[in-house]
Amino acid sequence: MTLEHLDTVLSFVAILSGVSLLITTMTQLASATLGLRGSNLRWGVRTLLSEIEPALRPYATEISERVLHHPLISDSSMSMFKTRLMTRWKLASAVRKEELIEVLHRLATPTGEDAAAAGEPWQAALKTAFDRLDREAAERMMLAVRSSLTGAVPPGAHPPVADMMEDAETLSRGIRQWFDPVMDRVSQRFALHTRAWTVAFAFVLAFGLHLDSLAILNQLSSSPDVRTRLLASADTLANRSAALSTGSVDVPAGDEVKAVQSAASSLRTLLDDQFKLHLIPDPYPQPFYAYWKPSWLHLAGILSSALLLSLGAPFWFNMLKTLTNLRPVVARRVEKEGQ
Repeated sequence: MTLEHLDTVLSFVAILSGVSLLITTMTQLASATLGLRGSNLRWGVRTLLSEIEPALRPYATEISERVLHHPLISDSSMSMFKTRLMTRWKLASAVRKEELIEVLHRLATPTGEDAAAAGEPWQAALKTAFDRLDREAAERMMLAVRSSLTGAVPPGAHPPVADMMEDAETLSRGIRQWFDPVMDRVSQRFALHTRAWTVAFAFVLAFGLHLDSLAILNQLSSSPDVRTRLLASADTLANRSAALSTGSVDVPAGDEVKAVQSAASSLRTLLDDQFKLHLIPDPYPQPFYAYWKPSWLHLAGILSSALLLSLGAPFWFNMLKTLTNLRPVVARRVEKEGQ
């Protein structure tokens, strides 16, 4: 591979990284609008309750929503809205094991203003589930209490009775045993949903804007000036943009922010300059679905763009960083061979 070929590929990856970042923003917007984190967590809590205690299966959806809407877990600032979409926004996006058990206890035995609503079928079923004890655990608890009362064993040798009572509850024991595996499934399910949205937006953007990767590669290979300007922007973007977009690092100093903004502005100016890089066809095809004009290669280029963009921004930023680190090695080798 010559340095010119590497620069062409690196410039192409820089463009895909920029477009993928836009797709990532659209995916995050869809995720927030649809409340994907909360809805997937609701699925996890519902599945957990249904499988641990079959008697709760008819009420699992109601109980899981009440748990994730509880003021101790979720922000209740939108409680005035009763629409289905607002209900999704009120769902908690995360819950700990002990928090889940505690809130379930509070729902099963409501106090204060909530006590007036007691007696609903789901509350009765939840209270019954907590009242059912594991026989072996209950026997160990009774033995510990009897030993402490008779003085055979010092009181501090056993956990507090309240902790032992909770450990004897079949529902609490089941939640402690299966909480982590179910939350792993919740994370996988959320990742699958966001992945589906990423792929969908990639195809919409590629076909909607007629992004032809074959044509872009052809333009990059024949325009050294465009490659040079893209490479100048790619260096800074590869080092800082991925971290800044995910919020995984502290906010950098003012000079570093200005450097990233300058590189992004340079990249945007280059992509918008129709005389330098025809990222979007000009004139735009009429009708818009004429993907086979001027040739069937245009359709192949759009399809390949959609498939490449569906890989996601993290993939392209990692690729950009790898190629950026590889370029000095190739440049030194080419310089050495030319001497």
